Amino acid sequence: MYIDVKRIMTSVKVEDGHIILEKPLELMKYRKKVIIKQINWMRQWDKFALYLGVFLQYYMNVCQNSTLPDNLNELNELQRNVRLTIRNRVVGKRAFKYLKKICRFTNLRYGWMSRKFSIDDWIEIFIYVYLYNILGVKKNLKNALKIISKVLSS
Repeated sequence: MYIDVKRIMTSVKVEDGHIILEKPLELMKYRKKVIIKQINWMRQWDKFALYLGVFLQYYMNVCQNSTLPDNLNELNELQRNVRLTIRNRVVGKRAFKYLKKICRFTNLRYGWMSRKFSIDDWIEIFIYVYLYNILGVKKNLKNALKIISKVLSS
């Protein structure tokens, strides 16, 4: 089962290459409604930035020549590279652990997700969370790139 990136691109409203956020995105997974919304800057951004930074450090170590997507057309490459990162023998388990922590920023319980979700489901939810919280707002993309540069420099 492979994630259909075209479905992701059609389910998100885009204007001038930027996501238009009218309301949180609602998906159906295993007869449960998954709500993906923007992360609260006051309470959740620090944890999210930490988890994303650690995951992206593993991501950049495995996929050294790739860059993070800055538009929707590059999501296929992100999907392939996340899969490569998770399947890596050296850092795959640790990267998957942080990918799961990033996916916790939805309305679903972690225990239920870990019982039901396959790797493809985790990657799909990660792409939606990344899409809504990094690509959805320009300043978030700028902050994420700062985080990545700090992680790579240390």
